[in-house]
Amino acid sequence: MRVTHDLDGTYVLSCTDVELGLIAEGLYAVEDTGRRCLEAKVPDEVDTAALRDELYLLGDMRAQIDAALD
Repeated sequence: MRVTHDLDGTYVLSCTDVELGLIAEGLYAVEDTGRRCLEAKVPDEVDTAALRDELYLLGDMRAQIDAALD
């Protein structure tokens, strides 16, 4: 895996399909844990609204990875 950073603040991740699959699995695990925290009404280190926003972003990221792996 390789990550580069442009002067405009954009990060570019270059990786194999195996590495991308592992990233997707990690995103799923974090998303699942966050969702369980919400269901148990025990937000993690942030407030509930922020956690919901993070879960939405994680889900979107995972969907993009899934689409790229298809």
